[in-house]
Amino acid sequence: MPDQFDQTVVLNQLRYSGMLETVKIRRTGFPVRRLFQDFCCRYKVLMGAAVASDDPRGRCRELLQVYDSSGAEWQLGKTKVFLRESLEQRLEKQREVEVLKAAMIIQAHVLGFVARKQYRKLLQCIVVIQKNYRAFYWRRKFLLLRWAALTFQKHLRGQLARRTFSRLLEERRDEEEKERRRKEEVEEMERERWRLEEERLAKEVEETRRLEEVRRAEELEALAQLQAAAASSSGLLKEARSADVSEEETIRPHEASQVEEILRLEREIQALQRQKEQQELSLTEASLHRLQLLRDQELRRLEDEACKAAQQFLESLNFDEIDECVRNIESSLGVGEE
Repeated sequence: MPDQFDQTVVLNQLRYSGMLETVKIRRTGFPVRRLFQDFCCRYKVLMGAAVASDDPRGRCRELLQVYDSSGAEWQLGKTKVFLRESLEQRLEKQREVEVLKAAMIIQAHVLGFVARKQYRKLLQCIVVIQKNYRAFYWRRKFLLLRWAALTFQKHLRGQLARRTFSRLLEERRDEEEKERRRKEEVEEMERERWRLEEERLAKEVEETRRLEEVRRAEELEALAQLQAAAASSSGLLKEARSADVSEEETIRPHEASQVEEILRLEREIQALQRQKEQQELSLTEASLHRLQLLRDQELRRLEDEACKAAQQFLESLNFDEIDECVRNIESSLGVGEE
């Protein structure tokens, strides 16, 4: 049948056609025939350093002598190399060994390159993982340390703040105590000033009264002397008495008004002092301060009025005229005695 291979039939055909005998004849001769260039290219791996010739024919001869030094299994023609099948098999076997060695070396280098590449990639991945893990580890450690530091700072600042607050509170209490004592001292000084002022006013009033009494006593004494002198000289006494009486009548109403004004001012001062003593206990500090200011103003006003009244009273007393009148009386008395 066409397109089908029958081994028995094919073998019989080859035997009957004489092909097997032809093969046997070729085996007994040099069946392998290659060009010098092809032979050198195919078995170049077997030459190595043992073949030093540059000529392809010489290189082929040197290689064949290595494997068959007798030359029985090979022959060189003009362009080709003739080999027996046994020598070719040895060359092919040795070539396969060398190619396998070269392939193993190449494979080793390739596998080494691939392994190194994979190792570098794996190492890079490991480095990245280590970097990220170390970053995570140190970041977590840093966060823990920062949290611990913040907690410590918080407690320390709280302690310092409490100490500062206690110190400021103590200072504030001390300042309030000092302010209270200062106010008490000021109030005490104010009371003392009021007391001294009242004593001074009382002394001034007393001094004014005493001066008034002395003046009145002097006037009465002068009048008594005038009356005694008038007994010896009636004419001069009448004139002097008339002059003195007229002058006294002109002076006395004015003096009485001045004395009444002084007494009125004294009564007002005493009334203000009593009012101050009554209201000191019931007034608050602000109202007391305001009232003290008002009282100071009123006292200054009253003092000014009292000073003005006393000044006017003293100015109203014409001591020059009185002295002149006394001198006239004395001179008249001296003339009468003569």
